[in-house]
Amino acid sequence: EIWRRPISAAPTDTAGEEKLVDRVYRFNYVATDKTLYWVEARSEGGLVRSLDLKTKALRDVYRINKRLDLGLTVSPDEKYLIFAQRDYE
Repeated sequence: EIWRRPISAAPTDTAGEEKLVDRVYRFNYVATDKTLYWVEARSEGGLVRSLDLKTKALRDVYRINKRLDLGLTVSPDEKYLIFAQRDYE
């Protein structure tokens, strides 16, 4: 799961906490100013998804058809994803 909360909140204050993502493959997520990207594991490979942090619009970005590995990042202009996959069994 991926959650967000106001930084200004007291450490024990749960007001304003919001769950953004139910499932994420290990540590494969990255946030930009506008968008959260993450990988969900599927029966074969995975799915890179995105969430617009302002509008809450969800989008399927890319289907990974090979076994997943650790690693996901996005270019500063958000035009390219870099992800890890296993090319061996």
